[in-house]
Amino acid sequence: MASPTLENLRQTLNTIRRRRNRLFVLHHVSIATLCTIILALLLSAVELWWSPTRTGDIFLFGLMLAGVLAAVAYVSKRIARM
Repeated sequence: MASPTLENLRQTLNTIRRRRNRLFVLHHVSIATLCTIILALLLSAVELWWSPTRTGDIFLFGLMLAGVLAAVAYVSKRIARM
């Protein structure tokens, strides 16, 4: 049977691991969100400058959708590595 001091140490280490995992996820979700926002702003600026037709709008929407999917894939890949 382990001493109370060792049990407290194990409990503290588990708490620290959980906190680090949450911070890791938060960090990568923040990066993905920031990149998605920058992409949206960039594509909005391109749309204002370019004034595309319907086909151009569909193309820009496709680029935005691809960016969002890439951000989700990035976050899910990072979470899977935990």
